[in-house]
Amino acid sequence: MAEKKLQKLCCYLYKGIYQDIESVLLKTKMFNEEHYKPVDTVGDVSKDKISGYLKKDNKNKPAWLNSVRELFVIDDIENISNSLIFFVKTQNRILAFTNGYANSVIDYTKIEWDFGIKVALNVLSGNEIRGLDTRKISLSTHQRREISSKGSNLYEYDFDFDEEYIDSITGKSNDEEFGSSITGRESLHVNVKINMEDIEEYCKDLLRVYDKKDYVKKFPFYDKLRINKDEMVYEKFIVAITEAIKNNEKERIQFLYPNIDEFGYFNYRFIYEKKYKDYNDISVENILDFITEKKIGLEKFCLEKFKVKISDDEKNKIYSLSDYLVFEFVDSGKKYIHTKNLILEIDGDFYSSIKKEIEQCEVPNIDGLILPPVHYCYYTDSNGKISKKVEAEGEYNSRVVLQYPELVNLDKDNFRDFPDRSKDQIEICDIITKNKKFICNKIYKHSSATLSHLFMQGFVSADMLYEVRNYRSKVNESVKSKFGDNFINVDNIERSEITFVYGIGIENDGPIADSLPFFSKISLRQNIRALKKLAYNIEIVRIPFEEIWKVDSTSKCND
Repeated sequence: MAEKKLQKLCCYLYKGIYQDIESVLLKTKMFNEEHYKPVDTVGDVSKDKISGYLKKDNKNKPAWLNSVRELFVIDDIENISNSLIFFVKTQNRILAFTNGYANSVIDYTKIEWDFGIKVALNVLSGNEIRGLDTRKISLSTHQRREISSKGSNLYEYDFDFDEEYIDSITGKSNDEEFGSSITGRESLHVNVKINMEDIEEYCKDLLRVYDKKDYVKKFPFYDKLRINKDEMVYEKFIVAITEAIKNNEKERIQFLYPNIDEFGYFNYRFIYEKKYKDYNDISVENILDFITEKKIGLEKFCLEKFKVKISDDEKNKIYSLSDYLVFEFVDSGKKYIHTKNLILEIDGDFYSSIKKEIEQCEVPNIDGLILPPVHYCYYTDSNGKISKKVEAEGEYNSRVVLQYPELVNLDKDNFRDFPDRSKDQIEICDIITKNKKFICNKIYKHSSATLSHLFMQGFVSADMLYEVRNYRSKVNESVKSKFGDNFINVDNIERSEITFVYGIGIENDGPIADSLPFFSKISLRQNIRALKKLAYNIEIVRIPFEEIWKVDSTSKCND
């Protein structure tokens, strides 16, 4: 038997409904556009079991060539690359192995997106993790990469088990026969000693490891967001996100890179059927601009037809727009997050634990003080259109202090005393009480940005109180007319005496934890924990809405 050689393999697994290699080929892309050609196998291997396709001598002019010609005399030059993709069918499943840039002809709509990550989690040695790509689940969804110089366990990484999702993991396998080092995402990258003639047997090992449940003991947090493969649920997502785009509900839609490696392209070509336009960013505004300019009727808008092309010197890659979308939706009482073209079902216990932490902070009043409702009314404009006007936050805060004159209105009373940063300013809070309740109010109008600003305002103010003496002096100066000169100790602040109160104006009845979207719940819990770490108290108050007919003269509402 020939000595086994170290192979570097990149592998994808197709969904079980695809039973033959022909059914997974991205034919137009592979043959008409990329010009892949079939290659013969060695010996008498059936092409129904193993088949390969090669693209030779692909020539591309470097994207930077024209720009540097403004400085240098350079003849026409070309980059040349070769790529191979081959497919293996075993145990009624199909796997694809890519070399070079052949991943560009993978049909990502047909693959098992949890294949690589599940295999990696099942075989990784718990103390030999070398790197993580993670996504933060919150109002502002972030991607992050962390790499260790040596094998470590997960607790040595800056990984938040409650607020992050593992997108990719790299480390050393606990089974040398299966592979030495492994990276798992939607694909599996593995270094393994194997004779390529034995690839079918190795594929059987891949399927065996994919079906194992070892990861549940080693990484129990992983299933808090379980991948849901129900096609009907995915169709519900398509309906929900299409309606959100049509209705310009940009507060519900976020965007992330399908792969963190592609950060930095910043040039996106939107493609819809034969129409296209280049943009420097992906946003709801740009999507709607493209739809409007290219006269794509929203009533016929089809998300599956919307593609995004990115390019660099070596390759072009086309994604579906849905590969970038992060979106929360509910179906049949179950809560889901769409990200990276995956539907993640939120675990019930995980969801309940988040709600519980928020509910423990919610109070009906502030030391007996009940915040009045937010006013709103309807009015008819000059065109006869009926619109809704909601009281501005500044007007609301002024009205609260008029009703309770023992309070101090600090709305717009900002701290600016930053050395060499004269334009920077921080809002202490909106209203403050004699019992050191720092009240921050926000009127929630179904915009995640509103809540993000609220949580950031509270935390930044709390952090400044702890860190900056001049900030504490500013607070004392702002309230001394009612609370005296020494409201807080500027030299030795007693943080346990201070409470940050989030007043959230919201139309829905019931507890705040029931009314906020999941991303907002995650961010609020994160904020609660951060304030408690700083040894402050925190309270949350729901401010109801009330419809009125008469408001001040600046309003468009009249009797």
